Amino acid sequence: MATVDLRAQRTARTRDELVRVSLKMFLESGFDYVTVEQVAEAVEVAPRTVYRYFSTKEQLALAVLSDLDNRFLDSVISRPRHELPIVTLRFALRSAWEWLEADEVRARDYLALQGMVDTNPSLRAANLRRAFEQQAMLVDVISSHTVFDGCDEMYPKLVVAAFSAASTVAVEQWRHRASDITELKTDLDRAVEALLPALRLAGDVDD
Repeated sequence: MATVDLRAQRTARTRDELVRVSLKMFLESGFDYVTVEQVAEAVEVAPRTVYRYFSTKEQLALAVLSDLDNRFLDSVISRPRHELPIVTLRFALRSAWEWLEADEVRARDYLALQGMVDTNPSLRAANLRRAFEQQAMLVDVISSHTVFDGCDEMYPKLVVAAFSAASTVAVEQWRHRASDITELKTDLDRAVEALLPALRLAGDVDD
């Protein structure tokens, strides 16, 4: 058991080092100008080791976002099925963002990574695929909430899509201010609360 634990710790340390070093290199030199081989050399591992953790260079660059999504999904899964889905999603995302807030470097990297994704077509495409897959997993979990028992399968899809749109708006507003994660959580609350009023302004939407 101790051998297994030590192996798991080494694996986690290697992955963390790959993520930290590669992101630093990508931000300093540009995503397109850094190779997997250069990252491997900087971490003193073989390129095949990098590919054992990440299938593509894009996955490596987006690892911070993927880690955040995994924490978000785990938090959603842990919530009770009788809880209102929007409450579950808000609580879970705020909890994931608090994980960012707990590490100043990680929060700074998250902000910088968002900017890099915006300016790189291959990263933007990979991030859209990642977000689509994440959204599908959220729908699977949220569909099990009792409020959706007997409902059309479109309902949980719409709820997750609407929440994803609100969180995207919150992140965009927060990024322009480059403020702390506490402000990001406030922006999320404001965006979710404004969702229905905004839809009513746009058209005839019933309560």
